[in-house]
Amino acid sequence: MFKIMQNETPVTNTHLMIAYRKAGEGEKTREVTGVITLEDVLEELINAEIIDESDQFLNNDQSSRIERGRANRPDAKEFMKLFDHRMREHSKMSDAEIQAAVAYLQSVPEFQITNAGGLQNLIQKAEIIEVDGADEDTSFGAQHPGAGNRARGHCELYRSGQVSKYFSLVLQGRVLVKAGTEEFPSELGPWAYLGLKALVEKDYCPDFTASASGPCRILRLSREHYLKAQKLGED
Repeated sequence: MFKIMQNETPVTNTHLMIAYRKAGEGEKTREVTGVITLEDVLEELINAEIIDESDQFLNNDQSSRIERGRANRPDAKEFMKLFDHRMREHSKMSDAEIQAAVAYLQSVPEFQITNAGGLQNLIQKAEIIEVDGADEDTSFGAQHPGAGNRARGHCELYRSGQVSKYFSLVLQGRVLVKAGTEEFPSELGPWAYLGLKALVEKDYCPDFTASASGPCRILRLSREHYLKAQKLGED
């Protein structure tokens, strides 16, 4: 029956079939024994039970009832740890991250001052700021962060009205931006950038305040390194 359904479903678009007991000699009617669904076919193919929100039992014999509740659900926090391991292991960019950053920034006019190799060298000189989830305040508004700098909790990247010489690219996590006199809040995610004008304006003064709260990784590039790369690209 399963082979029949596998062959018939693609042709007839039939997702249900009736299972019946073979009629005996002299019998004019057939006894229906059940219904075969496409899900039954898939379960046979993968050799496992498919359980969805409507199922009450683990299998068709109804011997094992499904226990539902929050305690039986996977821990989402444990799942997310698969994605933030790089935040906690080291502060250097991997080769894959560097290549991704090069490909992304090549589309930004301000970074078309050199070829891909020059841009890669520039990114390798950038600083990486890592922020964990502790409840402490750190400010990198005007100071030089230093290689592999790790901040705890609330990390301020820019302050409105305060001169900054750094370009920032969010690699992981989110950055909270407050702009205008009313400090209207907005969030920036991965591959968003801030302080682009700081690379081309000597006394760049942002009209916003930006901070990273919680786990976050940010690439930070100084105007000094940018101008050196620009000069090399012109030679």
